[in-house]
Amino acid sequence: MARDAPVRVIDAFVDGLDVRGLGFGRSEPATTGRPPYDPRDLLKLYLYGYLNEVRSSRRLERECLCNVEVMWLLRRLAPDFKTIADFRRDNSAPIVEREIAEEAGQLDRRIAEYLSDLDKNDLQEPDEAPSATTAALEVLRARRAELDHLAAKLDADERNTLVEGEPDARPMGIGKGPKPPSYNMQTAVDVDTGLILHHEVTDEPNDTRQLYPMAKATKDTLGVASLTVVADAGYSSGTAAAACEAEGITACAPTNRTVNSQGAGGSCARSQAGDAS
Repeated sequence: MARDAPVRVIDAFVDGLDVRGLGFGRSEPATTGRPPYDPRDLLKLYLYGYLNEVRSSRRLERECLCNVEVMWLLRRLAPDFKTIADFRRDNSAPIVEREIAEEAGQLDRRIAEYLSDLDKNDLQEPDEAPSATTAALEVLRARRAELDHLAAKLDADERNTLVEGEPDARPMGIGKGPKPPSYNMQTAVDVDTGLILHHEVTDEPNDTRQLYPMAKATKDTLGVASLTVVADAGYSSGTAAAACEAEGITACAPTNRTVNSQGAGGSCARSQAGDAS
């Protein structure tokens, strides 16, 4: 490997990081029995792919087998695509924080360069109108403020994902694999006509707390004294059902059983300690 190869910079940079202090964890390979990967190795692979526009986990897996630079960087380790994808998912928080910090550092350096240019221009042409450098400086400062806002929002909301332009979007749904940031669309539909009576867009990751506000808003829209609503088990909530009842709303939602859902339904006997004599 050439001494001035960019891949050497990635290698030295990651080796100098406190990866555990930054929150990176070890990654378990897909094949049972194999030792886990050092987070430094997978972070090196991630950075190499990021800098060379190789974003697919499957493509990164192939690079480990045929790309000389990657083979050198990872010492011929060959993680499978699932291990690579899991690393990015499980370590999204430190990766996001690193990307924000990296861009912020680049902006700070460029701002310093522009300020230096402005000082030189002031000495040479003190009476000239503001140059293009001034306008560019304002753009950089605005972007720097945006990054500070993004970082603060991530910390305040205890989140590791944020979409610029859609700050309220959150990962939705359950199950395996990463969930893209999105919204939870709620609709109340009349069963006879199929007309939408009320709708709402929320950033709630599930429907558990949506039964009462949706039912109440629908009742207010219709201007009726009582209302019967039917919802699926995802809306099941004793608290929400009680709130609906207090408003003259009959809520029909099946119980969302999550414990012993396959049991025989019998009672569980408790062992009792005997009285001491």
